[in-house]
Amino acid sequence: MPEQATPATGSDAGGPPDSGATPATGPTAGATPATGPTAGATPATGSAAGTPPDAATPPDAAAGPASHRSTPGPTPDPVAPVVVRLEQGVLEIVLNRPQARNALGLPGAHAFLGAVARLADPAVGCVLLRAEGEHFCVGGDLRDFAEADDVRDRVLRTASAAHAAVLALAAAQVPVVTAVQGWAAGIGVSLAALGDVVVASETARLRSAYTAIGFTPDGGLTYLLPGLVGLARAGDFVLTNRALSAAEAADWGLVSRVVPDADLLSTATGIARELAAGPRRAHRVVRGLLRAGGLDGLRAALDAEAAAISAQAVTAEGREGLAAFLERRAPDFGRH
Repeated sequence: MPEQATPATGSDAGGPPDSGATPATGPTAGATPATGPTAGATPATGSAAGTPPDAATPPDAAAGPASHRSTPGPTPDPVAPVVVRLEQGVLEIVLNRPQARNALGLPGAHAFLGAVARLADPAVGCVLLRAEGEHFCVGGDLRDFAEADDVRDRVLRTASAAHAAVLALAAAQVPVVTAVQGWAAGIGVSLAALGDVVVASETARLRSAYTAIGFTPDGGLTYLLPGLVGLARAGDFVLTNRALSAAEAADWGLVSRVVPDADLLSTATGIARELAAGPRRAHRVVRGLLRAGGLDGLRAALDAEAAAISAQAVTAEGREGLAAFLERRAPDFGRH
């Protein structure tokens, strides 16, 4: 889950700025923070062994059948790392740390897992996973990792919580739509790839980012990516840390649709609402057939990735990568 690494000059080749000064646009009105209980909401207290580092909805339609109606919620907590709401059969999960480019630390990983627990609600007909601010998710919260007394434990617990959420989304009985803007890096790539329909803005960019800081992948990337793009391209993407434009990602098979930036949210929301209003049993069967036999492989990959990234984080390479990120310089792995 490493965060997009940035050298001392302010941004790497094609990478996002390190300032974290993404304006906080705030969660959609009516959203429910995933960090606390609400009427009809599942609090994000779900435990799990813990993932990686640091970052205009269309007017509501008239209420439909009971199974498609909204679940009301209070005004959201503006600092909640993940907010969630259920409306018109769409379970909207929103990554909500725009000031940190939606980087995922331990609190965010647990909040994400709590939000995914809402899948148990029979009113859910589709999931829409999106993010506030300029970037989808730049990876794990490296600052959160670096400041921990036990880095390996912190990374393991974060990865484990995020991985439980990833597995739950992969196993969902309803379609998943993901909306990607700005940078998707580290675990952000895995989260985007979980969508049955992946909608990206024209200016979106995807990058693995792990090897840039001496880390290894997580979020199920080593399982999901080869199946989507093939082994050769998967190796190229992860090992060389190359960045893909939205158009390139679509050509590779990582993205379903590329739309103008201004149309991203309306397009993704429209698709999610259409799916939620559709034949839910048929959708469940189709999703199961498309992913037949895949969950066991994904589960094994998630377990292996969590062990690998937490161990790598405390090697000489991992420590150098973290130090270089915090010091805003290029890492020097040659001396290790």
